[in-house]
Amino acid sequence: SQSTAAFAHDSLDGQICAACAKGKAEKAMAIFEKMTDKKKSPHSKSLGALISIHSKAGNLPVAFKLVKSTEKLPDFSLPPKRAVLDFLEQCEREKIDEKALKRVLEILKKMKKNKKGGGGQ
Repeated sequence: SQSTAAFAHDSLDGQICAACAKGKAEKAMAIFEKMTDKKKSPHSKSLGALISIHSKAGNLPVAFKLVKSTEKLPDFSLPPKRAVLDFLEQCEREKIDEKALKRVLEILKKMKKNKKGGGGQ
């Protein structure tokens, strides 16, 4: 039923957040990939948790992939600002090249513009 599918979706989001809270980035990423394989979009909170955990761990390629994935979410579901700040702070610490940072900023501008236009949460 539809409510069972919604529960399963929420359950996967909860599993992502729980894995991130326990510091299990790989497990959280596996659940995220399971969701996306099923054409399900994560809630902004679970996406934010994923971005933060990978950013703080210095796994910037994965964090960047997650930030880019927000472009494909319905209504540009915005990850929490804290997650984006964690990502940008880690980029600064690791002296990430300007080209990659410019791409992130382009994505964030699109997200902000879309949210003002009525999309978003």
